Amino acid sequence: MPVFYFAFMIVAGAIFALVVHMHPDLAEATLPPMVWLLALALVYQIAQKYTPALRLTALTPMQCFLGFFAGALLYFLLMRFA
Repeated sequence: MPVFYFAFMIVAGAIFALVVHMHPDLAEATLPPMVWLLALALVYQIAQKYTPALRLTALTPMQCFLGFFAGALLYFLLMRFA
């Protein structure tokens, strides 16, 4: 189970919500915060493939989706109730 990836995406979702809460104009940017989460997922996948010294767990597509979904859900909840 890729616990590091899930924690990484959840923390990223919280950080993005904080940044967008402090600068609301970023929510309407050319690349919205959900794309930022997708970019982080891509960075993780590239790091996992090309840097074996990090020993990152290989992800299935479902695990990748669930990590993104967890980060996105936390982002939306924090933006809604903050």
